[in-house]
Amino acid sequence: MSDWQTTFSIDPLTGFVPSTQPLPRLGADWEQWEATLDKGSNGKIHLADETGLDNQERSYSKTWRIAVSAMPLLSVEKLTGVRSLRRAHLVLASITHLYVHSLPPEEPVIIPESLGIPFLKICNALSHPPTLTFSDSSLYNWAPIVDTDGFVPSIDNLRCQTLASGTSDEDHFHLVSTRIEMRGAEALQLIRLILDDIHEAKPSAITNHLETLASVIPELRKLLLTMKEGCNPDVFYNQIRPWLSGSNAARKWVFEGLDKHGLEEPTKLGGATAAQSALFHALDIFLGTDVETSANVQKMLEGMREYMPRPHREFLSYLKKTSLPLRTFVQNHAENVKLVEAYNATVMAMKEFRDAHFVIVTMYVISPARKAQKEKEVKSQGGTQGKEEEMKGTGGTDLAKFLKGVRDRTAQGVLETGKK
Repeated sequence: MSDWQTTFSIDPLTGFVPSTQPLPRLGADWEQWEATLDKGSNGKIHLADETGLDNQERSYSKTWRIAVSAMPLLSVEKLTGVRSLRRAHLVLASITHLYVHSLPPEEPVIIPESLGIPFLKICNALSHPPTLTFSDSSLYNWAPIVDTDGFVPSIDNLRCQTLASGTSDEDHFHLVSTRIEMRGAEALQLIRLILDDIHEAKPSAITNHLETLASVIPELRKLLLTMKEGCNPDVFYNQIRPWLSGSNAARKWVFEGLDKHGLEEPTKLGGATAAQSALFHALDIFLGTDVETSANVQKMLEGMREYMPRPHREFLSYLKKTSLPLRTFVQNHAENVKLVEAYNATVMAMKEFRDAHFVIVTMYVISPARKAQKEKEVKSQGGTQGKEEEMKGTGGTDLAKFLKGVRDRTAQGVLETGKK
């Protein structure tokens, strides 16, 4: 087995989250970017369609965008090291989303050269899309509330470094995912142990590890449901979610100065979504439930993987290429009732997590979207009933269809004892 920490950036204590605090600020050569973000983040810039703004608030957003366009074109040649590159990606992605989503809807989305060119160069260095992703907001956006003197902080000692709205709801929203990822480190270590046991043909050890894994996943579900404790659905839908969205066909992002700098037009411009979490893709691949996926859902899942950090994508490819997958091993030992039951318990724990995720998405996205649509219809001519719009996730997926497809696929992964 390879060294997963070195090869795939998987920490034994924190999983896909780095155990070393993400860089809180870039060096002096790039202070212009940090200062620009300071002036735009934490609720200082307003969404273009936000109502009730006075002239001063609208003027501030416009003045800030002008300042972004007037920034000097900073070199990225001296930006070395993964921590610095990831911080630069988070900073420039945040500025980009603040810039785009504060633009009046009648204006075209043109990312100024001073912002887009260094952003694209950093993305090329990281092999990462030029948009705000799940890894930006949930893996590389944390800091300890109380300094831990170099030790990994507990999941209760975390805060976000960068926020768009500046609300405590947004801080809680991102940190729920960070906590899930950190707690998921044990699941990743169990995957490694089970892969070793498969190689050595140890069904009893695999059974024990699966039973442990089946007890870890409900803890991830419990953490997910804490979303309701600190994030108001209306605040999320109206003040947080819009900032996370990426480019779309109706309002395409255009990067200024590509030809001048010999850069290609980017094609991956979806927004940040939990579907980009490598943890749950890894569990699906490891359990073998991904093989039951419909072509459409599989295409959406593969699309989400393109937004993950490169080492995490490579880890998923590594799991895919495992010579003897877990599901096949269990099927080949179908007479081992305890092994099959432990496997099925793990699959059902994943299904129950998906159920909880659908509840959260319904509460925070689907229900508020339906409410907003009804209010829009009432305001239109006589409240005429219109066709319900297809709801898209921030990553650009057909939300309900995608989630139901993943959930149903997981449930179909249960095996029968005694049958291969």
